[in-house]
Amino acid sequence: MQASNADAGMGIASAANALNLDFIPLGEEEYDFAVFSDTLKLKELNIFIDILTAPLRELLLPAPLPQIFKKKYLILMDDKNHLIWKEESRKQVFDCKIFTLWESYCKSPAPRDNSEKPHTFSVLDAKDWAIVIPVIDTPKGKQFVMVWQWRHGSRSLSLEFPGGVFEPGENPEEAAARELYEETGYKPEKIKKIGEFSPNPAFMSNVVHFFLAEDLKGDGKQKLDEDEFVDVVTVDIDEVIKGMGKAPYVHALMGTALALYYQN
Repeated sequence: MQASNADAGMGIASAANALNLDFIPLGEEEYDFAVFSDTLKLKELNIFIDILTAPLRELLLPAPLPQIFKKKYLILMDDKNHLIWKEESRKQVFDCKIFTLWESYCKSPAPRDNSEKPHTFSVLDAKDWAIVIPVIDTPKGKQFVMVWQWRHGSRSLSLEFPGGVFEPGENPEEAAARELYEETGYKPEKIKKIGEFSPNPAFMSNVVHFFLAEDLKGDGKQKLDEDEFVDVVTVDIDEVIKGMGKAPYVHALMGTALALYYQN
């Protein structure tokens, strides 16, 4: 039996109470809700999740939805409404193998010129991806397993932690373990998520998930895509720390991964 909008709203309220969160309905027409640090928009039976932390997602949703934005920000909606833009519509501008570009037409929180005309913003939709920090025990001590590869944007070689985009139906941990094995030939006995970030929230909608992989077992067999050319190396952790931000450690998200490694 299908639930009504009102039923869905009551379900969120119950979930909020179960998690000891404040429940704040923002609007009745489109069922906008704020659950302390979690914002959900429910319209008809479609669920669009702008900001949703894992505990509430697991309580509310029996199955994963595509393009779920899981950003663990602390947003007090009653204090920050003056900053929130409302998307009125969007138009696809370009689509290719790795991303879709949209024009997003949004109304400002408080128009400065008394105009209701929407402003136009560019939004890039791409798949979520995983970055894995593989730690291996060697006679020299613990080292990182890293990969050399050519980056077409910077037109340079880059030394990075392995990673890649999710395949359809994969959860983050499955994607991380698969990418690690395909690029390096290592399988982890232990793998855990240590954080997630928006690569650039100004115009990108996707999320990058970071994992720590330990107790590695390798067979030396990479499973690279046709357009992938990757060399696998082990690098002293201190060398990576000292080199980060200088060639060949030039990928910004590798610095993010390193920070999360030390946080955990």
